[in-house]
Amino acid sequence: MKIFLGFYILGNFLGIFQGKAKMVNMVKMSMNRDKEVLT
Repeated sequence: MKIFLGFYILGNFLGIFQGKAKMVNMVKMSMNRDKEVLT
């Protein structure tokens, strides 16, 4: 049971990290678009 709980928590942490990475990528993409529009 403890092993299952550990995997569940680990999965949640990985999901949060992946979500943050996606957010960062989206911000970078939008910043690149802004640069393209300005130039």
